[in-house]
Amino acid sequence: MVKFVVFLLIVLSYFNSVNAASYDYLRRECRQLMQQNPPQIEVEYVYGKLKIDNSKNSEQLLKLSKKINPLITETHKIQGLTRLMFSTTMNIETKAEMLDENTVCVIPKVVSLHLYYNNPTIYLVDTLKPDTCRWNLVLRHEQTHLDIGHFAFKEMAYELKKKLQNIVNLRGSKIYSYKEYTKDDQSVAQNMLKDYEKSLKTTVKILENKLLRKQAELDTAENYRKETQLCSDEE
Repeated sequence: MVKFVVFLLIVLSYFNSVNAASYDYLRRECRQLMQQNPPQIEVEYVYGKLKIDNSKNSEQLLKLSKKINPLITETHKIQGLTRLMFSTTMNIETKAEMLDENTVCVIPKVVSLHLYYNNPTIYLVDTLKPDTCRWNLVLRHEQTHLDIGHFAFKEMAYELKKKLQNIVNLRGSKIYSYKEYTKDDQSVAQNMLKDYEKSLKTTVKILENKLLRKQAELDTAENYRKETQLCSDEE
């Protein structure tokens, strides 16, 4: 009985080793297929249609500013605010090839990343009168925030494309059983997409915080004091 148990353990160990070796071979073959058919990485960025909102009072703008950029700690009387909320969406096209009668290699064909500002808006406090010194001054200040955001967008697109390329190269190819793949090939593609999105999330957050810090550098007490002195009126 003891000999039979030992023999059984040896057989099981042998088959496990064979299966592991077979899996590693198929995985390498799948990676080679992706190297022969490198995926296309597309990154586009859209600023969106800018709106100007002159309907909120100073208290409302102060509350909104804390949501838009928590790094701004000044509690001055807000007369203007720029909303540039950074968002991303991603799409994927995949290609499947049979490695053997039971195994499918799925590789990304095209991975598209879309960057955009969600509802970009310049808010001007409701007490400002159009075409006055103060109105033009506040508007110019907020347009500077837009310039910072537009420049940062190009940098974000470049950095995210590099990072996404590395992620796809590292995690791009997957192998599935034929039964698993044919049961729900759309789910397979979506799982790959979720994997990429999760891997890219940290980089997106880092770039988003970098943009918020740059924006906060413009909203300092000293800068507000200098700008305020440019207009004698207080409307």
